[in-house]
Amino acid sequence: MAEGKAEGIVQGKAQGEAIGKAKGIAEGKAKVIKNLLSLDKFSISDIAELANVTVEFVKQIEAEEKDTKGK
Repeated sequence: MAEGKAEGIVQGKAQGEAIGKAKGIAEGKAKVIKNLLSLDKFSISDIAELANVTVEFVKQIEAEEKDTKGK
C-alpha cells in the first residue's frame, strides 16, 4: 500500500511539473505576442507564425490586452 501511495505522489509531482512548465511556456509566448502587437508592424497571422501559436491564441492575447488597458 505504501508503494502505491509513493507511486501516486511521484505521478502527481510529475503532472504538476508538466503543467507548470506548459503554463510558463504559454506565459512566455504571451509576452512575446504582446510585444509584437505593440509594434503595430505585424498582422495577427504573422504574429501567430512568429510565435508558433494559433491565430486564435494571438486574438485572445490581443483581447486581454485591450481589456486591461480599458480598465
